[in-house]
Amino acid sequence: MRTVFPEYKTFKGNATRDSRVDSTGYDKTQSVPKSLSSHKLNIYIANPEWGINKKTGECSEEYIQMNEIIKSSNILSALREFCVSFKSVMAGNSTSDLIFWIEKYKTEPISHLRTFATGLLRDIDAVKNAISYPYNNGLAEGLNNKLKTLKRGMYGRAINRLIEIKMVASLTG
Repeated sequence: MRTVFPEYKTFKGNATRDSRVDSTGYDKTQSVPKSLSSHKLNIYIANPEWGINKKTGECSEEYIQMNEIIKSSNILSALREFCVSFKSVMAGNSTSDLIFWIEKYKTEPISHLRTFATGLLRDIDAVKNAISYPYNNGLAEGLNNKLKTLKRGMYGRAINRLIEIKMVASLTG
């Protein structure tokens, strides 16, 4: 966010402006959302369909404004294309698409994207397995989080046996 819009300073969601045109050439005299936060911008970059009503197909005003901002910046457009293409590769069943994707982004001028793409090469077997097999470790992670939450809530109050009883009770209902 600071790279693309360096003159924006966000304080509790309220954006303030220092100049009219930023370093990327984006003219801020156009309609700009009042709360241009990096969190919202990340959502709209990674999910191009975010802000569209699934039943009626209507676009929200924020969706239209965010798309104008993304289209006006080369960096944000490149980030959106990066995210969308990576999601499609991971959702597909072809590991050869992954290799083509890595080769395409290995020479990307944006260093963070290039680092991500080359980092996938180090764990290429794990990434290929994630594409090929429907298995994941979500169940084990959920149980770990539940246990940690119980332990945190009971810290200093009871013995380990009581934590064990509460864990079993929470799993069995």
